[in-house]
Amino acid sequence: PEYLTVLVWNNHGDTITTSHARNAGSPTASGGAIANGVIANGATATFAVPSGYAGNVAVNDGNYELTGDDSLIELSYVVADGYDFPIADVDISYVNGFSAAITCQCSGVYVVGCNTNLFTTGITCADNDGENACVNPERASTTDTTAAPFFAPCAGAAYTFPNDNGANSWGACQSGVIECCVGHDCP
Repeated sequence: PEYLTVLVWNNHGDTITTSHARNAGSPTASGGAIANGVIANGATATFAVPSGYAGNVAVNDGNYELTGDDSLIELSYVVADGYDFPIADVDISYVNGFSAAITCQCSGVYVVGCNTNLFTTGITCADNDGENACVNPERASTTDTTAAPFFAPCAGAAYTFPNDNGANSWGACQSGVIECCVGHDCP
């Protein structure tokens, strides 16, 4: 498809805030740059991106500020080496930190993410940023091969350390629509 459509569904139980960022050199979303947003519980927000796009959406509970330690929906729609069409790629990243559980599906099938609310597992967050986000101690590591204890329940489903590459959906969403759900009650 010409555009990759991304739907963000809030099933968090409370309002969420979002912030969009695109990689350097990436085209803007269809209709222009996307401003920071608020999505009411039970509501959805949709945006579309053209070929060549790469960026992310930071997500936090609406009662807190976005700090850079938040859960991320990372996506790209680029023509990879050896291909003549864009490949859709989405992952959920807790590499910077965790603020909300997120999963994504394509054509009704789960592809990435973790619906575990890590704050309720009984494992202590070693570095809470005071704005509903647990800072990931492995965020700058290039050598870690396992998740820190707080993040371990989501290892392999969401990026919990920089090389947690099992959490990537590259090529699994070629239908042109990615649906991401925020909240621990998400599929």
